[in-house]
Amino acid sequence: MAAVTGAVLGGGTALAGLLGACGEEGAATTTTTTAAGGPETTEASSSTSVSAGVEVGREIKAGFVDALTGGIAAFGIPGQYCVEKWREAFGDGIVCGDGKKHPIKIIVKDSQSDSNRAAQVAGDLVANDGVDFLMAAASPDTVNPVADQGEALEVPTITVDSPMESYFYGREGDPNNPFKWTYHIFWGMWEISENSFSLWDQVPTNKRVGVL
Repeated sequence: MAAVTGAVLGGGTALAGLLGACGEEGAATTTTTTAAGGPETTEASSSTSVSAGVEVGREIKAGFVDALTGGIAAFGIPGQYCVEKWREAFGDGIVCGDGKKHPIKIIVKDSQSDSNRAAQVAGDLVANDGVDFLMAAASPDTVNPVADQGEALEVPTITVDSPMESYFYGREGDPNNPFKWTYHIFWGMWEISENSFSLWDQVPTNKRVGVL
């Protein structure tokens, strides 16, 4: 859990710094809560300074697609835990590359455990919500369609929690022509295989394993 939170939060912060250096000023969002039905946002009045004397920059929006309902909704439980930790870490904003403090708004969309739905809401986050970057987690069913949308729409996209082979080759990745807008953080099947064989060797069995 800590690894997933740290990896995505770290990557998101770096992107926020890059994006913030190019943005304009706007209203500060002080409270954001998101349910399966959609985001609810409370906005403060527009301001150009904060108590610490740092100028306030425009709001940076992050779109996160996760399975909150449906067959793989169990993945959404740790996903939403991560969202809570991100919001705690960001607080009322972060100082980015332009020296301004940018409020961070995280918009969560439910994939409903459906790949087509994941692609749809990812597109909506870009076209309708105007997010600066996308995030997605948990299984190729969610990760791959969101990453495909990010690549097609030229929006920075960070994904986690899906074997890298499923992510890369499942999206027809070409080692000689790498993806430009999409980035994935996770282990590969050869790593989990090595760990599994080591565990199984410690148990007296007939050495036959069924895999689905």
